Amino acid sequence: MSLFTILDQNRNVQALKNTMKNEKVASAYLFYGNEGSGKETVALEYAAMLNCETDSLEACGQCPSCKQMNNLEHENLQLVYPLKITNKKEGVKDPFSQVSNDQIGEIQEEIQKKAQNTYYKIDLTDAKSIPITFIRYIKKNIFLSSQSNGWKVVVIFDAHLMTHPAANAFLKILEEPPRRSVFILTTSKYSELLPTIKSRCQQLFFPPLKNEVISEAINGDQLSQNESNLIVNLAGGSYSDALWLLDQDIGKLKKQTIEILRTIARWDKKAVYNYVKEIAKIYKGDPRYFHQLIRSIGFWFRDAAFLKSGNTEEELIHADQSEEIKNFVENYSGFQPNKVNKTLQNCIDLLERNVYINLVLLETFFKIRKYAFKRKTK
Repeated sequence: MSLFTILDQNRNVQALKNTMKNEKVASAYLFYGNEGSGKETVALEYAAMLNCETDSLEACGQCPSCKQMNNLEHENLQLVYPLKITNKKEGVKDPFSQVSNDQIGEIQEEIQKKAQNTYYKIDLTDAKSIPITFIRYIKKNIFLSSQSNGWKVVVIFDAHLMTHPAANAFLKILEEPPRRSVFILTTSKYSELLPTIKSRCQQLFFPPLKNEVISEAINGDQLSQNESNLIVNLAGGSYSDALWLLDQDIGKLKKQTIEILRTIARWDKKAVYNYVKEIAKIYKGDPRYFHQLIRSIGFWFRDAAFLKSGNTEEELIHADQSEEIKNFVENYSGFQPNKVNKTLQNCIDLLERNVYINLVLLETFFKIRKYAFKRKTK
């Protein structure tokens, strides 16, 4: 059995069980792959397996250790995540002395949500990086004796967000790790980790979840077929994104998708500039919603390409907008979906590099108009 619900990662779970069976538990692991594929859940499951009080290779879920792990309150478990540091005094070794009481309350609330659903993404306000103080704090605690048997496990969420000093401090821990301790780093941005850290870790890749797996997982919610289909596809293999989308107004997302495309098609300059400002506000206030909006636009053109190729309306992701999509295909037969999708991806890439958002959006809209809204030639 499993202590936590794990979706479609049996191969990685079995590999971890084998490390226990063969008594070859490594001091450091790197779990990498798409966001929401189960890296963090499996990391917590492994911590539970290593500390379960039974002789099984699985977490029994009944012993005191498993019950504490289930609440993410075990003394052998330490979680590391991005923090907002407001007080940057030199020589401070406890990161939690640098955050406000309100932030402490938010941290506790986020960890409770994580315990209730391990696919939930801890997301603290304005937390952009993992500071060196957090790594120093871990180093101090990992060498302290524990009243519990089992293994001390440190799970570092979003390890690529360690600051450069934090990453270097962490490397020093890996050079001489304490006995019966395991560090598990999780990341969706493998290339952003230091090569020296990657080389010291046993690595496990977590592929995106299949659409049918996510569809089955959200099947208990009262969704129409159109809503379910859109959520599953927008999730892009991420169960955590699917859970987030369940709490969103999908009708609003679809409406905004159409409004953006109509604005681009008409190309009234004043309306375009106003929409650029509106979308920029969305990006700054809710980046996750912004990314889903961009993805929704991409799927709209994917649907248009499907209809143009002779596929049926039942295969559309935006199936409830089939009439609008058919009208678009009839009137703009020269559209180039591959170039549109490349434009959308380039938009995301530029924003991640902190390029001025209004300029990026304006250029994106202009290129979508160029590649998509070409009238039929007679």
